[in-house]
Amino acid sequence: MLKEFRKSLAKFIFDKKVKSKEILDMTKINSILILRDDNKIGDMIITTILFREIKKQYPHIKIYVLCGNANKIILENNPYVDKIFISQNQFHKDIFVYNKLRKLKIDLTLDFWPFGPKPLYFLKLRIINSKFLLGICKQKYNIYDISVNVDYNTEHISKIYTEILKSLKVENISINYDIFLDKKYEDYAKNIIKNTKQKYIFFNTHSASKWRTLSKDKTNEILEFLYKGKFKIILNSEYDISNENIIIPRKDNFFYVLALIKYSDIILTINTSVIHAANAFDKKLIAIYINDLMSEEKISQVWAPNYDNAIQLLSKPKQGISSIETSVIIDSIKSLLN
Repeated sequence: MLKEFRKSLAKFIFDKKVKSKEILDMTKINSILILRDDNKIGDMIITTILFREIKKQYPHIKIYVLCGNANKIILENNPYVDKIFISQNQFHKDIFVYNKLRKLKIDLTLDFWPFGPKPLYFLKLRIINSKFLLGICKQKYNIYDISVNVDYNTEHISKIYTEILKSLKVENISINYDIFLDKKYEDYAKNIIKNTKQKYIFFNTHSASKWRTLSKDKTNEILEFLYKGKFKIILNSEYDISNENIIIPRKDNFFYVLALIKYSDIILTINTSVIHAANAFDKKLIAIYINDLMSEEKISQVWAPNYDNAIQLLSKPKQGISSIETSVIIDSIKSLLN
């Protein structure tokens, strides 16, 4: 009740009293700000669809991105982004960044916040003060000039982004993701994955949620199969596991991990950032998700791999990732090897 009260109060104080009647004309738009200050790497990988497709249709438009310290890495070397601004995720520090953006007099801001804005989020939007503001399912807010109305809980994220691009009059849309690697990262991966007679499996066991992390027992069951098959295993894990067939990737820069994903034969993961990176490189993928098909918010649908080379596996209903049968995972690996 308190959260709903705060949202209502925020709307009363910060929302515009009357919605703007001005119509968006993309031929008159010279700058777009894309808000990705949620700092999520996987979301940023998917957002690369927008950078590329907007630039293809409107090469004159300057594309600015507000991002975090973690997900800014995906913007490195991206030729479709003109300038990035870093959020510290602390309003009293970020207000200086918001004021810099305000001075740019941005024509259009794309906001991906799926929920009702909180007070400080509202204030952020008012400070930036772009000429047009586009949001998702924000038709009841006057501050948003354009609302792209899609089911954020069930539609695949690429469908949502496609609808955003259509609202901007972008045509011939490709939903491929972009990751641009420097030569030093490519060389790092090629130096590790150089025996083409062996199969290299990138195995990721952890995510930000304990509920979506493979247990150590389940991890060892899978590894036992991989040892017997004499696979080389690039193990991206927080477990202390060693074996002559295991390679531990460098973790001081996520690009080293991305490069190993690009050159591995198969990706086995529960982490959506790794899933979307595998999609960007069109890798053979086994992606394990929580079974949430009975829930209102279906993450396994919205953030599914969504490409031909991917196999999606679901845990048992109302149970964690580790509830999935090891034999199902092994059968999926075998099918990708054929």
